[in-house]
Amino acid sequence: MMVALGALCLVLATTPASEADCPSSQASCPPAKPKAAAQMTPQELAQAHRVGQDALRARVPVYPAASEPAVPVGDMLDAHGVPMNVQSFMTHDSPRAVLEWYRTELGKMHLPMLGDGDLIRRFPYPSLTVFDQMNGVDLSVICIPDSSSHQTMVLLALSDILTLERRLGEANRSDYGGLPEYPHGERPSATLMRDGERSATTVMFATLDSSAQVVDFYAKALAKDGFQAHEQPESKPNSRVVDFVAGGQLWRVMTSYDAHEARTQVMATYQTRAAEEGL
Repeated sequence: MMVALGALCLVLATTPASEADCPSSQASCPPAKPKAAAQMTPQELAQAHRVGQDALRARVPVYPAASEPAVPVGDMLDAHGVPMNVQSFMTHDSPRAVLEWYRTELGKMHLPMLGDGDLIRRFPYPSLTVFDQMNGVDLSVICIPDSSSHQTMVLLALSDILTLERRLGEANRSDYGGLPEYPHGERPSATLMRDGERSATTVMFATLDSSAQVVDFYAKALAKDGFQAHEQPESKPNSRVVDFVAGGQLWRVMTSYDAHEARTQVMATYQTRAAEEGL
């Protein structure tokens, strides 16, 4: 997801000068003390190797002609929903010279790279981003000329795109009445109906996947929330009707194959069991 530099530029635009000038005074922004590895859970340990200031140092080298060591800009930033680790340093070299060095160094990763902005807009400073989809991170470099010191301020950033996508998924899930979003379908449409104390949600989308793949996905995803699958008698191989039940809650997932469109149409409806019995 190509949002790292956009978010980083927004941070620059809203960061007070005293914070943006942090590289000139290392004592003014000491790095936060990291949790010891022995104190971490397995999930925290895996996350620490993927993101964090140490992960940024390991993935993005400091420019050899830097005037001083790179300094963390806080331990972590959350820039408009994007969790980021950022470091900065100064150099007397020009922004373009710095960027070309990083283009060569980061090019050794053989990962997709985009320079001077993202797919939507260009940025006023020389910049580039490497997209590491396997680890769910973006690695960015942005070079900003500093007219007061006649140097270049360089920002190195690691953006946690995996966490951003999880946050977006949770936001989408709330829009869809709690139904996990199917990963290989069109963007769903959702309708909420209220009648007094009763409510029902209908979510509809299409996918190129088969009915079996859709049902299998929801069987696993909804099981995490305690729902059990019950295949209904009217189910057929390409036209499935499956109820997922948890206590007084019911998700009914219905699929049908559209031969003309060569797609599977999916409709999922949610209601409480009390509402179901009263309808």
